[in-house]
Amino acid sequence: MLKKLRLGSLATVVALGITARVPVANASTIFSTASGCVSPCVNADQFGILTGPNAVFQSSNDVLNGIIGIDTGGTFSPTSGTISGPVDFADPVSQTSDGYMVPNGSSINNTTITGGTAYAPVLIADATAEWQGISNYWAGQSGTALPANFGTGTNSLTVSGGGPHVYTVGYNVNTNQAVTITGGANDLVVINVPAAYQFDIGAAFNLSGGLTPDQVLINVLGTSNNVLKITANGSPIYADFIVANGNYSVNSATVDGRVFGGTGAVQWNSQGSLDAPSSPSSVPEPAQWMLMPAGLFALAGLRRRLCRI
Repeated sequence: MLKKLRLGSLATVVALGITARVPVANASTIFSTASGCVSPCVNADQFGILTGPNAVFQSSNDVLNGIIGIDTGGTFSPTSGTISGPVDFADPVSQTSDGYMVPNGSSINNTTITGGTAYAPVLIADATAEWQGISNYWAGQSGTALPANFGTGTNSLTVSGGGPHVYTVGYNVNTNQAVTITGGANDLVVINVPAAYQFDIGAAFNLSGGLTPDQVLINVLGTSNNVLKITANGSPIYADFIVANGNYSVNSATVDGRVFGGTGAVQWNSQGSLDAPSSPSSVPEPAQWMLMPAGLFALAGLRRRLCRI
């Protein structure tokens, strides 16, 4: 029961039957209907990390703040780290490792997981369908060519006017200098990385002007090894990432955002860290707050009726 309650908003608990999710007002995150979601994608936005199928998730000396999901056929093997989870699995948890229940093939070594582990196949299946849909939607949109030498001389990208701004990579990106993307609270920035190219981040990846990580998506579509590589010497990386088909690595960097996907080796090494944003859909809207008194009265009435039984 407690596991289910974390997926809903406070309004659900106090309003007795009011839908847990109310469409978010800000239409400028990757989880909004602007990203191809029929309604706001309120499952994927629960996660900080959600792997693709058959991923081999490994981490070492990392601090990962956000819910982690391991899709079907995947394994989970953290060593000497701290995870503010919980960690959800699509496969049944059938054995104990370091005091936590995990599926066959997974192992936990000297790692603290706040919230423990859980078998959550439906949530992971729904969330996976959402991030895959988001990736496919944006991959099908035409975009402006990403400026040449991005992160190696061209170190800023500015958008304005609201709505989506789609860019397409036409070369292997390797940012060895800090970059800054500037935009407003109503802007959404998507950078598509076609299958022929890789996206490597070797320095800070900053946002300004009111942009948040859930408003910036790096959509990596390649199938090769390390189609996404983040090695930023401890620098902050503000963005969300989807690795649709290949694998990725994060080394000595702080990802202030989310990472979805990855098959095969998915590596967080050398004191990498994650600080996932709060779920946009779990923040009560003003209308939800207005409904809460009615919910409290309903609870009180129910309690009185039960006492008379």
